[in-house]
Amino acid sequence: MVKRPTSTWRTALAGALLAILCAAPLGAQETERPWQPFHPDNLRFRLDVTTARPLSMGGAAIALPDDPSATALNPAGTALFNRPAFSFSTRFRREESREPSFGLGDLGDEATSTQSFFDQVFLNAVLPVFGLRLSSHREVVMDSRLALHRLRPFLADPGKSLDAVLAEAFPSRATTLRIQVVDNTGTAAYRFSERLNVGVTVRLTRMEYVLSEREYLATELPDPGIVFGEVSQIRDDHLYLMRAIDERAWKAGFGVGLLSRVNSRLLIGAVYHYYPTFTLDQRLHFPDWTIRRGGQSRAFAAPASNGTASRIDFNLPDLLGFGLTYKYPGWLNAAVDVRRVAYSQMLEMGRDRDGRDFRDIVQDGSDDAPDVVLEDVWQLRAGMEYILKLPVYPGRLPLRLGWYRDPAHRMHAAAENDPLLRAALPEGEDLHHVTGGFGIFLNAQSRFDLAVDVSARRFELLVTSAYTF
Repeated sequence: MVKRPTSTWRTALAGALLAILCAAPLGAQETERPWQPFHPDNLRFRLDVTTARPLSMGGAAIALPDDPSATALNPAGTALFNRPAFSFSTRFRREESREPSFGLGDLGDEATSTQSFFDQVFLNAVLPVFGLRLSSHREVVMDSRLALHRLRPFLADPGKSLDAVLAEAFPSRATTLRIQVVDNTGTAAYRFSERLNVGVTVRLTRMEYVLSEREYLATELPDPGIVFGEVSQIRDDHLYLMRAIDERAWKAGFGVGLLSRVNSRLLIGAVYHYYPTFTLDQRLHFPDWTIRRGGQSRAFAAPASNGTASRIDFNLPDLLGFGLTYKYPGWLNAAVDVRRVAYSQMLEMGRDRDGRDFRDIVQDGSDDAPDVVLEDVWQLRAGMEYILKLPVYPGRLPLRLGWYRDPAHRMHAAAENDPLLRAALPEGEDLHHVTGGFGIFLNAQSRFDLAVDVSARRFELLVTSAYTF
């Protein structure tokens, strides 16, 4: 629900913000209308941990890939296996998304969406072949689902012409988005010595990107008044633009890893994962649309170019990571990872048919620096595993606890932009996750691991089975 301004300065502030966001010259032709070619915040990426033991230890596993469920992160760990092994994981996740909307009352409303889903996210097999260790796995690297309305009300100022009011209008959006990234890999690892293992992964990455987005503007303006105070006020005849992307494609990537045993208790690891660039074909549809206020009206006919596509490059960010593990055999494992994810690569996008950069939120005809930015981030993960031995239980019972910080990695307004624009396109917030879990050894060959990941916006339950033949 949009709150009404309570003072003159708040009304002026809101009007100024809307003008900054949406300043676009209104074309003289009826077939032209102000529109933004693409919303960069519809490009998002996150690397998930898809197996229970690493997740329960905060995701720290670069230097602890000694079970078949952890070799996806560091392929060098595959070299540790002398017997065939098999592993798979299943996940339940409930996650809340909070996306910046816009409210005239407080300039900081949020639209929220909660999604729950259950799926199989990891499948891996390891096979020793002479001096090499080979493995293959399927991993759901990312599965993001979003369905929400972003309300963008605007003021119908009686002192302005209808064209001027329209030029300051920023459409409300109804967005349904799913991004799924799945890796299908083949890995070869080799043990050079007792102290050094190396591994190389060849990856076929499949991305499914499905976006359905509708933008709405009112067709009747009060004089004066506020339009779109709540979702129920949006009608079918308010439809201004429809945007659709439906891409399913395969691209190649790779990963390399090192694992070194410094001494009997200390291990270090390093990984680099390269992810490919996908091309999204965006299709736009502009329906006939007319706006009226009193005796004034402005008509826009559906253009002949309806259905034509723009192309957007979606660069999946690369990952560089380092890990350190301390092992006290039979009792304790402690691990720390530091990872750098090159999120800034996602902004290397294309332009539309008219040469406009997709990062230009403010469509004012200028070709200055992009209005939105996205920085690379460092991520810290840490965890420990205590091996409990009970007289009533014949096997080992690993108990695990971890923590990690997920730094904000959403696109936001550049620092040099106006403070009001930064208020509407804020930086995301860092999220702290607490993880935990345990393992159950059924016998010397098989075990089950369970992990729980809890943060302010996510609850995840992950179960992994591992078998060694």
